Amino acid sequence: MSSPNPLWRLLLLLLSVTAVFVSPQRDVWAHGFRPEVVSLTLSRAMPGAVHGLTNNQGIFANLSGTYRWICEDAVYPFAKTQGLALYGAAEERWLVATNHGLHVSFDGGCDFEAVDHELGGMRLTGLWRHDADDALITISGEPGVPNRVFLSRDEGRTWSVMDLSVEGVFRGFHWLPSVEPGFILHTDAAIYRVGLETRGHTVINVSSAQLEVPVEQVLKLSVSPADPQRLLALAEAGDRGRLLLTVDGGGTWSDVALLTEADVSLLFSHNGLEAIAQGAFGGRWRSGDSGGTWAPEADGPVVVRCLTRGLDGEIYGCSNPNADGPWAIGRSGDFGRTWAPVLNRFEDTVHRKDCPADGRTFMCCRGRCPGDSMTCGQPVNVEWPPECYEGVPPELFPDMGVADAEAGAVDMTNSRDGEALSFDTDGGMDSQDANSAPSPDAAPSGGAGAGGGGCVQTVVSSRPGADHSVGTILMMVGLMIVVRSRWGRVH
Repeated sequence: MSSPNPLWRLLLLLLSVTAVFVSPQRDVWAHGFRPEVVSLTLSRAMPGAVHGLTNNQGIFANLSGTYRWICEDAVYPFAKTQGLALYGAAEERWLVATNHGLHVSFDGGCDFEAVDHELGGMRLTGLWRHDADDALITISGEPGVPNRVFLSRDEGRTWSVMDLSVEGVFRGFHWLPSVEPGFILHTDAAIYRVGLETRGHTVINVSSAQLEVPVEQVLKLSVSPADPQRLLALAEAGDRGRLLLTVDGGGTWSDVALLTEADVSLLFSHNGLEAIAQGAFGGRWRSGDSGGTWAPEADGPVVVRCLTRGLDGEIYGCSNPNADGPWAIGRSGDFGRTWAPVLNRFEDTVHRKDCPADGRTFMCCRGRCPGDSMTCGQPVNVEWPPECYEGVPPELFPDMGVADAEAGAVDMTNSRDGEALSFDTDGGMDSQDANSAPSPDAAPSGGAGAGGGGCVQTVVSSRPGADHSVGTILMMVGLMIVVRSRWGRVH
């Protein structure tokens, strides 16, 4: 009598475990899969604190020295957090721009509601607060149509529309350091230089004596904080990147460097005397004369983006631990020469325990896990209340009826409204195809009535009456293996 083949035993074990997770008794949607920080927001109330906005898991906020998690559904179901502005002595008033509107919290991020303005239901590309001025900017992000720029002078309570029609897919926003504040708005169709007081704008063209660069090939911009006329531009050059510099606000440009990487982040130092270029593959280049000449340095950490100047001479960056990056958020005190982690992993964060039970952050994040955690001390078999999904358009639930959506019996799914934004350079932000079509294999997330607390990385519908054919097939295969194994022992 022969013993079963060890390979059959292993396969039987794997199929049995899989069948448990996809069986009708344990239907789950995974939460946002493999998150990545795409923007950083500095705290003014707590020096040194920096908050990370992610592509599919909301906000990781440094509150009282500890990173706390505000999942995306706390703001709005399935929303991508595109921008964050904090107001108040204790930063108790939050404004969050998403691809499902502008939302406000009056209690430090525990409960959220849409603002009483058309922006409350508008797809937005970001939110930018001026460091010294009282200006706050947001921009609509509807694909395929000209978009509008909105300006607030009272911390986002009222808004006016600027006289600018924005063409193309958004790529970056950069404040200009000047007595009369203005900004540069970068899309794949135009580069706009806009004045806040004059409300006028000009279009910048990037070209040198040797090279005229089509605007769609201009990938990144960076503005010197010491001189509003000094700009760096990164232009696509095959699999390399070409750096160009202007010292007259874009009137003329000089070709200053050819880099061996095309995916490069740019940043001027606080005094504008230095500049760095950080490649996604670890390449590093540095300028000691405000961007005029460049020299390579030893390779540094990979996939470092979101380069942002801090308030005390330091700089911050984001990386992606899920793509060989060293940390989620990092800090450098020597302008990018060395880095130290601020947030190592998303799984190091904890849920907010200071929020009331009737707030969205408690109700809608309960039972979920940050990062790719399978368990995080949260209750399992959580049914999220209808309040988490009230008013959600039925098109977000392609496999369900309106009645199911309104009842809260819904699948928690990643936003289907396009790819994430990648924020970069001098407090600006650059797009990773903000208006692109959604990924067909985007991992969905945990749902109402789900077993496993929304932390199991399994993609199976949890809607009532779902087709469980996958689980059935796997269990049948497992049964066949058992029969085959026993048959082998008999014969």
